[in-house]
Amino acid sequence: MKSKLMIAVFAASIAGPALAGDPIVLNSQINLGPIQGALNVVVKKANEAASTATAIANTASVHVEGRPVEIKNDQSNQGVVTANSSVTAEQIAGPTIATSLAYGNALQTGGVDAPTLLGGPQVNAAGEEGLRPDVTATTLVALDKGSSIAASAAAIQNVSTSTLQGGDFTAQVSQSAQANSSASSASFALEAFGGTTNTAVANANAFSSHTSGATVDVDLQQSPNGELTFASSEIGIAAAKDVVGAANALANNATIDNSFGFVDVTATQDNTSFVRAESFVTLENFDGFGSSTAFGVGNSLTVSNFGSDVLVDATQTNQADIVSISEFAGSSFQGAFASTNATAFGNALTATTCSTCGAAVTGFSRQVNAGQVTAQSVLVGGTLGSAIGSSAAIGNSATFQSVRVD
Repeated sequence: MKSKLMIAVFAASIAGPALAGDPIVLNSQINLGPIQGALNVVVKKANEAASTATAIANTASVHVEGRPVEIKNDQSNQGVVTANSSVTAEQIAGPTIATSLAYGNALQTGGVDAPTLLGGPQVNAAGEEGLRPDVTATTLVALDKGSSIAASAAAIQNVSTSTLQGGDFTAQVSQSAQANSSASSASFALEAFGGTTNTAVANANAFSSHTSGATVDVDLQQSPNGELTFASSEIGIAAAKDVVGAANALANNATIDNSFGFVDVTATQDNTSFVRAESFVTLENFDGFGSSTAFGVGNSLTVSNFGSDVLVDATQTNQADIVSISEFAGSSFQGAFASTNATAFGNALTATTCSTCGAAVTGFSRQVNAGQVTAQSVLVGGTLGSAIGSSAAIGNSATFQSVRVD
C-alpha cells in the first residue's frame, strides 16, 4: 500500500533576552490536500515490535521563556487525514506497541515565566471542491503469542494544548469541526500474559491548558457540525492477564487546570455531531483483571484550580444523539475480576477549587440537551472472582465544588 505523509510545521522557541522587544508569533496555515501516514509491521518472531503512524494536516509549536509573547494562530484544513498502524506476528517475546494519531489542526504552546496571549481560529471544513475532510485513525495488533500489548488510536479535527509555568495566560480561541472524527483500535491474540491496554479516542474539538502561578482568562468557542464522532476499542484474546479496553468519544472537550492564580473561563460549546463510543472485550480465560469502558459526551468542560478562586460562565448545547456501549465477555479459572462501564452525557460541566485554600467557585451554567442519550453495558461471564457492571445516561450535568485538600 502506498502511503503519503505531508505535515505543515511551524515552530518557534524563544528564551531569555535574545530579542529586544516582546515577541509576536503570527502563524497562518492552510492545508488543501489529503494527508496519509501508514506503517504496517509484519514479522514471524521478534523480541519486541513497534508501529507508529502519524498524520497531521497543520501543526504549530511555540515555546517561550522569560518574556511575554503574543500568539496569533490561524489554521485551516480542507484535506482528508488518515493514519493507519498495525503489527502482525506469530510471536513477540517482549512488548508490542502500536499507535496511530490523526489531527486536522494542532497547536501546542508552552513557556516558563512567559505571560502569554493566545488567539485565533482552527477550522476543519470542506473547501470549494466540497470534499469532507474526515480525520481517521486505525490501529491493529494481531498476534499468535505475545507478552504485553499497548495499542491506541486518536483522531481529533482541532486540538490546542497550552502548558505554562509562571506568567498570566489569556486565550481567545475558536474551533470549528465540520467533518467526521473516527478512531478505531483492535488487539487480537491467542496468548498475551504481559498485560493488554487498548484505547481509542475521538474528538471533534479539543482544548486544554495546564498552568501554575498564573492568572488565567479563557474565552473558548467550540462547534462540531460533522455527522459523526466515533471511537471503537475491541479486544479478543484467548488466554490473557490484566486487560483494559477503553473508548472515549467527545465532540467538544475542554480541560483547564491551574494552581495559585485566579481562573476566569467563558465557554460556548454547541454540538450537532452524532457521538458513539463502543468498547468490546472478549477473553476466553484470563487472570488478574479485565475491564471494558465506553465514554461518550456531546459537550465536556472541566475547570479546576488549586489555591485561588474559579469563575466559570458556560453555555452548552447538544443537538445530537449520544451512545455509549460497553461489553465484556470472559471466564477465569483463577477467579479474576471483571468490570464493564458505559457512560453517556449530552452536556457535562465540572468546576472545582479547594476549600482549605480559602478559594471559592462561582458558576453560571446554561445547558440544553435535545439528543437521545443512551448508555448500554453488558457483562457475560463464566467462572469469575467478581463481576461489576454499570451504566449511566445523563442529559445535562453541572457540578460546582469546593473540596477539602489535606
